[in-house]
Amino acid sequence: MVNKLSRGKILAVLFCLSLIVLSLIILHYISPSREAVQSPESTNTTTRSSNMGNTDDADKYISLIEMTLNECRIDFQKRLPELSVILEYRFAIAIIVESPFGDVLVPANSSKLLVHVEKTNGSTFLVEFTLKFDEAVLLENHSMVLLPQSISTRKAVLQYVPGKGYYLPNGKYLGNFFPMFEVENLQASFIYAKKGEWPTLDNDLKTLRLEKVDTVIADLKNKIIVSQLGNTSTILSPANETLGPRIVAYLENISKTSLPVRRLTSCPSIYAVEHYQSSEAPVMLLTINLPTGIPTFLYSTGCPRIIPSTKVTWNNQEQDYYLHSPLACLLGIRSLDIAVELENIYP
Repeated sequence: MVNKLSRGKILAVLFCLSLIVLSLIILHYISPSREAVQSPESTNTTTRSSNMGNTDDADKYISLIEMTLNECRIDFQKRLPELSVILEYRFAIAIIVESPFGDVLVPANSSKLLVHVEKTNGSTFLVEFTLKFDEAVLLENHSMVLLPQSISTRKAVLQYVPGKGYYLPNGKYLGNFFPMFEVENLQASFIYAKKGEWPTLDNDLKTLRLEKVDTVIADLKNKIIVSQLGNTSTILSPANETLGPRIVAYLENISKTSLPVRRLTSCPSIYAVEHYQSSEAPVMLLTINLPTGIPTFLYSTGCPRIIPSTKVTWNNQEQDYYLHSPLACLLGIRSLDIAVELENIYP
């Protein structure tokens, strides 16, 4: 039972999500060797690193990398009809899961979300979400319990239409709570429930727009990072005197962690993501791989039981309702929030 809503986890996730990108951009702007000029062809500002000869070179490079990504996305879309993959995500924060023995706490990084995606016909996919965990802590007495597989593994099978969302087998619409294979006009759907009201799949849905925050492109072959924030493009490479070691570390990490999703594309030497956030409360953070449209990170509300005395505050305004993730409700996740990060992809 929930009696307190904390923003601590939201702030922590926001910090982790933006730390690398923001540190690269901010430090680059305050670097003594920074050079920023106005492109004569557009109103975009291009900030180049020390290995780019001039602004024209930087503009040409950005245009080339964007064209390559566009062709890569087109190639992936052509492969979608034959697509059948299992996406393995790790729950990055602890979750509370309901069970016949009472609610249990599953520690961070010890539970998985498996997303089995298979094309059926037309534009429809069959998607099976599976929550898997082993040991958990019984909240009633704080004892560690090993639950039987019938309880620690739970599934939800849905139909998914990109651009529209998810449907139960009986045709009931659940909104678009886990966008896949799309990178434009993204939305997030939540189950609306008054405080003290049990959230169910029959409740009304509230849909929010997801706004793009930035785009980050890692060119692993040429060891270059391009960050696009609004109309500003920043190019960084290990040749940068101030950020060289950080850029090398970032590229090495991305080279390892992004390999599963890069293998699905025709441009495996490029890793590009777009960061999105919800246009209004509650906070939803989403990182989408640009060529494939596969989520690599998702932070959202869970499906908690909100008692009437709970104080729910969003944007400094007290609310008499809560917005719940349909996915969390389907899987019996009763924590306030969830965060999953892509770890592997299986054919």
